[in-house]
Amino acid sequence: MPHHSVLFKIIQDTPEARIYFHVDTSTALNCICRTVQQQVFYREYQALVKNEIVHASSDILSLSPFLDESELMRVGGRLKNSNLAFNACHPILLQTHINSAYYRA
Repeated sequence: MPHHSVLFKIIQDTPEARIYFHVDTSTALNCICRTVQQQVFYREYQALVKNEIVHASSDILSLSPFLDESELMRVGGRLKNSNLAFNACHPILLQTHINSAYYRA
């Protein structure tokens, strides 16, 4: 099993006590990716959650998207028959560019 680093967040910092909350980085990354997918690919994500087929007009239909056991959208396809690792065969599906206007305060 690969070693994952751990993030620590101080949730209470007083002279008497310092309480730390730790999150496995892979868990945090999955949460971030899932949140982005749910926003960027809303219709597609909802269809997959309901075990429905992604709509024919979707830009990602040709990627044969599916949800993994962590409910992350991944690229499907013929590589599932290869000897490559799961993550290499089925990369996590994310948008290719970021709209900077979306992140303006």
